[in-house]
Amino acid sequence: MFLKRVEIEDFKVLKNIDITFEHNFYPKVFPLASENGGGKSTFLQLIFTLLHCSFDESRFEFLSNMLEDYVLPEDAGHKSIAKFTFLHEGEDVELEFFAVSNNIVNGYLRKDQINAYKEALKQSKENIQQSNVYIENKNILINDLPFVINLVEDLKNEKQNEKKEEIKLNIIHFFDENKYKILGSSEEEVRDLLEYPDNLIKKIEDRIILFNGYGISNIIVEKGARQALKFLADGKNYVIIERPNFLSNCKFSLFYKKSGGNKLKPENLKYEISEKIFLAGPLTQMYHFINKDQRKDFFRLSNGQPLIGTYYSQLQRTKEKLTNFFTFDIVSIEQLKAVFKEKSEEDIDAVLENKKSDNLKIFLDELNQILANKDIKPDRKIENVFFFNKKDKELLKAFSPEDLSHGELKYLSIYLWLKFKNITDAVVLMDEIENNLHLEWQMQIAQDIYAWTPTNQFILATHSFELCTAVTPAHVKEIEPKPTK
Repeated sequence: MFLKRVEIEDFKVLKNIDITFEHNFYPKVFPLASENGGGKSTFLQLIFTLLHCSFDESRFEFLSNMLEDYVLPEDAGHKSIAKFTFLHEGEDVELEFFAVSNNIVNGYLRKDQINAYKEALKQSKENIQQSNVYIENKNILINDLPFVINLVEDLKNEKQNEKKEEIKLNIIHFFDENKYKILGSSEEEVRDLLEYPDNLIKKIEDRIILFNGYGISNIIVEKGARQALKFLADGKNYVIIERPNFLSNCKFSLFYKKSGGNKLKPENLKYEISEKIFLAGPLTQMYHFINKDQRKDFFRLSNGQPLIGTYYSQLQRTKEKLTNFFTFDIVSIEQLKAVFKEKSEEDIDAVLENKKSDNLKIFLDELNQILANKDIKPDRKIENVFFFNKKDKELLKAFSPEDLSHGELKYLSIYLWLKFKNITDAVVLMDEIENNLHLEWQMQIAQDIYAWTPTNQFILATHSFELCTAVTPAHVKEIEPKPTK
């Protein structure tokens, strides 16, 4: 997967953002630069939250926190928050997220309605499994049905009898043999139902539920947001909005629509998009997808003592829920030991099968290329991990992890996260990766992260001139206000 383009009209400090990432560039590492306060961190967090949390109800709280302060203009029924273009299996896919006023949604999309539709969908899947009816171009025909609903709505609202008859004829002419099969009706029945438009709309909605096995998306459009559609489609084109998210802290509901990419099915968005978006940043960063009151603990005092520890505790709980979120913590020695044991066991298993394996040695060699002047070795039972100065040829002096610099520990933590979380074919967003690294390593990190996981795309929010010079000038993307040249 590759993120080709990000468009953000107006979100916090981000205004009229339109950034393109080139798929044919090597390495696929794109520094993102601006002055302090330019919105780089907000840019990364918005991408991560919308794409990682919108397709999993257990993550909606983080969407709600991120979007809590977003305000729709009073005269707007909807507004685009962000639009993303991906390259997925050779096809361009667009995902656009809209805030739709609750004044429009309320009364149409009540939660009890949604639960009823979910139950209907469950039943419909059972019906589909039992059905042997073959209809040519079924999916195309199903996608045409919402257009009929628009025509029936026009029929309901039309006052002149002559125009009503014209609309009825248009509806009848729209159907053919296969469309009647989809609807489960005959021409005669449709003509009769035209006298009762609401009944015809209900029948079409039921058929959409029956044949769509991927959620309540089309029904959401029809039952829940016809008014919103008029805004989104300017009354001309039918727009499918896939899902509403009821955000507890917001005065709007969040919808998304998918365009293009026939290979990417709506039911797979969670696994092929959401789970392929990662965010890494400093432990001391302010993350807006954390609850606002808990973010304030970062700056509060209690009895003269800072409450920053409360914020860090919440940050840890957040990482447990958002497993694709990582902070540049001090490297876990337990994690290192676990990898050593894993590689050692792989070698033993290979020997028992009369195969050759040097997995432990290969891992050690790669690991020892990371730190400039230190080697890393476990003891024989892999109960401890030691760090040795490479200049000490007899390896007489072993260092504990606390003897390493912050930059060394950070470099190791990034390596272990990327390599042993098996992050592949993903979009990895990293904020201020250069912190605590000396100038040479700031240049080197851009090359190393891609060498460690070459199937990934990296977007690095940075203030580092050295990091930006590690790639071509065309790789570097900028947000206003742009940094001084």
